[in-house]
Amino acid sequence: MRYSKIQLNYRTFVATLVCILLAVTLSAQDKKAAKKQKLIQVKVLVQDENGKPFPKANIVIGEGVIHAETDKAGTFSYKGYPDDFVSVSAPGYEKSVALAEDLAKDGTVKLVKSKLHMTEDDQLVFPFFEMKKRESTGSADLITGNQLDKYPSTDFRNALTGLGTGIEVRENNGAPGISAEEFTSRNGLSAKINIAARQMNLMYIIDDVPTDITEMPLDPNEVESVTIVKDIADKAMFGPSAANGIIYVKTKRGKVNERILNANVEMGSSVVDRMPGWVNGADYARLNNQARTNEGLTPRYTDADIAAYAKNDPYDYYHPSVDFKSLMLKNSMAFRRINISSSGGNDRVQYFAYLGYNGEGDLYKIGPTADYNRLNARSNIDVKINDYVKVQFNFFGGLSYRRSPNYGYNSNYTNQDAGTNTALTGIEMPSVLNDITTIPPIAFPVYAAPYDPASGNPPYYGVSANFTQNPIANQVSDGYYTESGRTGAATTLVDFDLKSILPGLRSKTYLAFDAFNQLRIGKAQNYYGYIATPAKTAAGADTILLAKKQDGTQMADQVLLNEYYYQQIAMYETLSYTKKWGKNDLDLSGTYFISKIARSKTEEPQRLQNGVITGKYIYDDKYIVNGVLNYGGTSAFDRGNRYSLFPSLGLGWVLTEEDFLKDSKSINYLKLRAQ
Repeated sequence: MRYSKIQLNYRTFVATLVCILLAVTLSAQDKKAAKKQKLIQVKVLVQDENGKPFPKANIVIGEGVIHAETDKAGTFSYKGYPDDFVSVSAPGYEKSVALAEDLAKDGTVKLVKSKLHMTEDDQLVFPFFEMKKRESTGSADLITGNQLDKYPSTDFRNALTGLGTGIEVRENNGAPGISAEEFTSRNGLSAKINIAARQMNLMYIIDDVPTDITEMPLDPNEVESVTIVKDIADKAMFGPSAANGIIYVKTKRGKVNERILNANVEMGSSVVDRMPGWVNGADYARLNNQARTNEGLTPRYTDADIAAYAKNDPYDYYHPSVDFKSLMLKNSMAFRRINISSSGGNDRVQYFAYLGYNGEGDLYKIGPTADYNRLNARSNIDVKINDYVKVQFNFFGGLSYRRSPNYGYNSNYTNQDAGTNTALTGIEMPSVLNDITTIPPIAFPVYAAPYDPASGNPPYYGVSANFTQNPIANQVSDGYYTESGRTGAATTLVDFDLKSILPGLRSKTYLAFDAFNQLRIGKAQNYYGYIATPAKTAAGADTILLAKKQDGTQMADQVLLNEYYYQQIAMYETLSYTKKWGKNDLDLSGTYFISKIARSKTEEPQRLQNGVITGKYIYDDKYIVNGVLNYGGTSAFDRGNRYSLFPSLGLGWVLTEEDFLKDSKSINYLKLRAQ
């Protein structure tokens, strides 16, 4: 069975932008009623647990109308409405929320220090389960969104460089943009950026759905947190397809009474810090002579030849010396990132809306335009229907455009099999560098005959019997293409609080659909290639003999050169139970997950099905037990062996909660853990 192909168009963006506008207007409710209220004077005094003033504590008034900090004396004064919520927070401390009318009577707020790794910023997100970092028995890394936007790249994977322990981020090439077909390894493509733990590439889960990052390119500014999952019990929460590890991405959501408008503009340049070095014509001739001498052969080039090559004239028919790198490539490319986001809400509705642009140039100095541009739009909305039901609506739309010259030509240019159409590649730079490296600078001149662009006639490019490809001609005259990508995703979650049946019991029902379509449209052309051979006329004069090696071809119209599509539908149902009594803390959840993924040029869809039971038990904040039972299956396994039970266990012991270390001044936190 196969899915029919889908075409995403600009309606995805229209729908997403409507949701953004809708979300922003939700924060304006009850404004008229607020204006009728009488303003009151409020003075807040923030203290720590010892009663000392707390300077630079964060103050948020109402739905984020005012953002401020306390002064050196720990105070902040303002005029506001009696029913405004006042939030006071500081890193490492528990947030305090109170009504303005209560603070007008007694404005003292005491911030209580949180236990280490137990704050809101320490929330680890695992498949279908969340816990604080202190409660984990694994080595999962938590990376916040604020850490991600410091790396100037259009590729989200680069932003993870140096932020996680035990993972290696390796950029294999610096080509602009992202190709979704990296995931399939088709058309000579491999991963542009590898992120590996224990030498195994990690999978991606974005907001509870396994989605490759190349098929849903993200901007750092739309990400709330990233959890790097590397250990056995943590990976088992998703199933066998997560055996190598997980990069779990959680996008931003609105927060109650915290209205934030953020705008960001970045312009810069990415500079090549390492580029291979190539010899010039004279050096090549000298080295060739030396190699022949070492082999007992007669040197090929005379001193006069070497002196002529030293002129470094790429158009000399007799002694060409072509510096391909300086003629074809630059050392830098432009980078641009512009985005705006709005978030906030009240106790009923919270929203996050985002619109972002990323763009970068290319290293090509000549040929058709080469660049990459991407536009992302996201809207995440949370609605509290009543005391029992909450609903999430999430929408994402993305458009990307990569323009590039074709490099190389094949007469089967409409064939989308790279084995037959050898010129079909995902990116061109590796082919460019390979040709520059293997073709000697003295193999042929750029042109085999004088060329006048004003004449309107096509140039005759130089080639040789041994080297039939002219890199400059490939870059300039082999045509061009525009590769457009369209992404659309919609998810919804219904959260039922079943406390009327059993306190601590709740149900989550999640449904997701996402799709991606990529089209490459352009012209596949070829150039006239001639071998230019110096000779003498009958009268003894110098002349150049031309021998045609290949005919040029031109296209009047653009054609479809390549196509790729992807679509996925996924759902899960989770039943969870939490209970605290005395020194005991228990979390249990059971999840059934199923998904179906179809990709172009793949006969069978990829199917996943998992049943997961996850448990966490903590006693006296010292002893931790994490257990996972996963009965999962995947179509990637052989028939008859696609399902299996994967049990795992994690244990932790917080030694600093024991009497013999509790009052230690040299050790503030020590935990033993194993999985």
